[in-house]
Amino acid sequence: TLVLLIVWFLPSDWLSQPARGTLLRLFAAFGKCGLSFPWLITLWAALCQLHWQSHQVSATFNMSLERGLFAFLLAAVLTNALGHSADHFHFLSATTRTAVPWTRSHAGCRVPLSSFSKSRHWPTVLCPLVAVATAASSVVTAFSVSVTGGSTSATDSKLSTFRREAQPEYIRSYSLLAFGLRLADANQEAGVYERLFQVVFLATSLVVPILLAGVLLIVWVVPLKPHAQNGLLRLGHALDAWVALDVFAVVVAICSLDFGRITRYAAHQGDMEDACHWIQRELSSSACVRADVNLEKGFIMLAAAAVALLLVPKVALRACRRAVTKRDQLNSRAWASSVLTSQGR
Repeated sequence: TLVLLIVWFLPSDWLSQPARGTLLRLFAAFGKCGLSFPWLITLWAALCQLHWQSHQVSATFNMSLERGLFAFLLAAVLTNALGHSADHFHFLSATTRTAVPWTRSHAGCRVPLSSFSKSRHWPTVLCPLVAVATAASSVVTAFSVSVTGGSTSATDSKLSTFRREAQPEYIRSYSLLAFGLRLADANQEAGVYERLFQVVFLATSLVVPILLAGVLLIVWVVPLKPHAQNGLLRLGHALDAWVALDVFAVVVAICSLDFGRITRYAAHQGDMEDACHWIQRELSSSACVRADVNLEKGFIMLAAAAVALLLVPKVALRACRRAVTKRDQLNSRAWASSVLTSQGR
């Protein structure tokens, strides 16, 4: 945020307008990366829940989300909004604000933007495909977590009952949608903050991507008035800044590499050290807790949808901008020709 403010307030003598625009576009594109840390912690909290219970002994592991994490999430959301707003207002300041004379005479014209482009078919095909791929990738099993801990569920009250080797407590498989619906279950009593996490996750990973593909398809193929096309194009730019499916896919991939190492550290040197020592001492369990994230075959589809959402909307938005430029040029020529014709009479 500090660097963004510096770039915004630097005078033009020190930072040229094209360089400022490039930096602001980078901030707008990568502002969503701040969501990676909340998703990582939420993934851990939602999955690392273990419970030992026997006739005389029980132990429970549960991670609760504190307000500091919600404050971090709010800061990430505000940073992303600030980056997009700075890029948007810089674009408006760099665009000529004088009224175009043809706008009044052609305000009622309804021509789709695809009519002003040579490559008119590929956005018509790719945008629906991206929406379908995103929806499909959200319901297929993308990853699973295997949590290992001591098992003491037998009814025998002897001490030997508690002294068993660690066994897998559970193995759970998740799709993007299933994980999003379980986010509020990370705490036993889901409150406003947990629901906020759930809403932000489902919105940025599922709802906004599908909505973006629909907006781009409408502005490309539906005959609309020029001001409506310009408004939908601005909406498309805003939605593109909030597509974070790629962030979640990267977080899951990183967890598959380091999640076991993180839990081992927490069990031997972190906050769970005392509890794990108690379990190893009282239950003679050779392992306290270990959680591993494993990528399933559906993760390939999730990663492909994330890459498509990273590329296709930006290319489609560029095609729309070029079509808008050509539309304005053709309408200006038509207006000038009509003016000359009327004056000749």
